[in-house]
Amino acid sequence: MRTNPYGATFAPNPEGARKPMAQDDPHQATEFAAEYAKVVFEIATKAGVEALALSSLGGPFDARGALLTEIRRLSS
Repeated sequence: MRTNPYGATFAPNPEGARKPMAQDDPHQATEFAAEYAKVVFEIATKAGVEALALSSLGGPFDARGALLTEIRRLSS
């Protein structure tokens, strides 16, 4: 999302709830996120894309859980 209609920044999410525009999104650690990354990678590869950033590797938007495992597998 390019801008946040609810304020100047993302909403804090210390409890790790599944809510939109949260600074820490627990969806990023799910199997769904991993499968989505896999499909995006496959489509980008077929299209000849040379570089692709599927997630941040640090900070509040870092890859973790199943997504991190899949990104590591795809990058090897």
